[in-house]
Amino acid sequence: MKQVKKHDLVLVKLNRKQIKKAKELSRTKQEITHALLCGPYGQLFGDEEYCLKYYSAWLEVFPLLFARRRKTKRAKIEEYFTTPELVTDLISVQDAFAKHYGVKPPSPKFKKRPGCLTSLLLFWCNT
Repeated sequence: MKQVKKHDLVLVKLNRKQIKKAKELSRTKQEITHALLCGPYGQLFGDEEYCLKYYSAWLEVFPLLFARRRKTKRAKIEEYFTTPELVTDLISVQDAFAKHYGVKPPSPKFKKRPGCLTSLLLFWCNT
C-alpha cells in the first residue's frame, strides 16, 4: 500500500500584524490570538483555547491526514481567514483516502472520564 503524505498540525501564536490582518477578515467578534494550520486543507483562527480544542483532538480523529502536532511562534500565513467547512473537508479527504487505499482509520483513543451522572451513581451506590 502506498503511504499517504501526512501533514503537521501547527498551532501558531500570532504576532500583532497577523492578529490585525486576521481580525480585519474575520466575520466574528471572537478574540483572535492563534491559528491552527492544517497543511493543504486550510486553517482556523481564534483564541488559544479555541484552537487548542482542535489541536488536541485532530491528530487522533484524522490519523490518515496528520502525522504530528507542533507549536510555534512564527509561521508564514498567506490567507488570514478560517477555511469554510474545514471539518467537512477533512472528513471527506480522510474518507477518500481510506476508501482508495482500502484501510479503515483507527477509532480515536480519548481518555474516558466519568460524567456527572456516573459520578453521582457511584457515590450513591457506595453510601
